Amino acid sequence: MHEQLEQLLHDLANFAELGADARADCRRRAARVALESDEDAESFLSALNGIAETRSDEQALRGDQALWSALLGAVHRALAQPTAHVQAETVRRATSLYQWLGADSQARHLLLACLAASDRRDALAAFAELVVADPPARPQDAALAFVPLFQRRDDAAASMFPRLLDALEHPAVAAVILDLANFLCRQRKVAPHPASSRATQLGVLLGALVSRLARLEEQPGEYASSPAALHALVGECVELIVTLCHALGMIGDESLCGKLRQALELSHRRLRTEAAFSLAQLGDDEGLKTLAEMAAEPVVRPRALAY
Repeated sequence: MHEQLEQLLHDLANFAELGADARADCRRRAARVALESDEDAESFLSALNGIAETRSDEQALRGDQALWSALLGAVHRALAQPTAHVQAETVRRATSLYQWLGADSQARHLLLACLAASDRRDALAAFAELVVADPPARPQDAALAFVPLFQRRDDAAASMFPRLLDALEHPAVAAVILDLANFLCRQRKVAPHPASSRATQLGVLLGALVSRLARLEEQPGEYASSPAALHALVGECVELIVTLCHALGMIGDESLCGKLRQALELSHRRLRTEAAFSLAQLGDDEGLKTLAEMAAEPVVRPRALAY
């Protein structure tokens, strides 16, 4: 490995003993790391994993978000290339390092993205297991980790279902998991819909979210201490409700029309439009009627007309 990388790894192994200036220098050097091949990236990842294993309790190193964003960014840029081919041991090392970094990490989702881009089925299996057992804490990190799965030309992502559905209990990843399932069904890479066997569960979840959003609309002060917090809560609900509506529409279970009709009672015009579209897919006249009404609303008119 290049001499400069060797020096950087040496300093990382002794990070706790470094002063503030030396740590800042480590971050600057980490930001300049350029790995020229997947072999270089695998060697670098192996070295990082080795440091983590020998410094298992090193909080100063583990908690440096900027440092790990730079280090794992370099690994990701190399291993996420279409021509990259990782080894089985690399899957293990990525998994181990992901777990070592812990739930507070704002960089470890880059390791998930590496697994998601891999041509190895065991890498995708590891991805699914990590998302179920130890998902990213922030929705934006989860979304970035899943991006390679939407970009794949093959149907390998379908192999992670139904296992990925076991992570629907985690709010940070629930929406993107259903987005992926919907995408695979829409692109005809899988049939029936990956969540067809859990339609009832999805209906229950939709009903709970609609009820929660209705309470937020009626008494926002009870659920959020600031406009920003309220906006974040509403955004999370809206995103997941939209994906649930699409999933139920594609699954085609008419017994769940009642859950979709609940969403029509909300004041949120986009959600009413999405629920109406799903009802229309299921042959429900109320869905068609509501879509026609939404076409008169400027903010959702293009979407309603397209549906």
